[in-house]
Amino acid sequence: MTDNDLTSWKPKSPLYLLHGDADEYIPFLNTEITYNAMEKLGALTTSLVTIPKGTHVPTEILFIRRSVAWFNAARKTP
Repeated sequence: MTDNDLTSWKPKSPLYLLHGDADEYIPFLNTEITYNAMEKLGALTTSLVTIPKGTHVPTEILFIRRSVAWFNAARKTP
């Protein structure tokens, strides 16, 4: 588990986290702790989007759609 710990890592590029707060497989708290730790380390380009009442599969589909849009927008940014 410690190999997968992201709480001591500060991303250097933009990072987009999206998580449903009702995810029945991966606790939302995991993402929230990770995001807060990254912010505390000074990660300025990290964002967390919470999907209220979002469960795992519907949120995963939404994540894919929003990620594609996010990458397309980033590609157009000089």
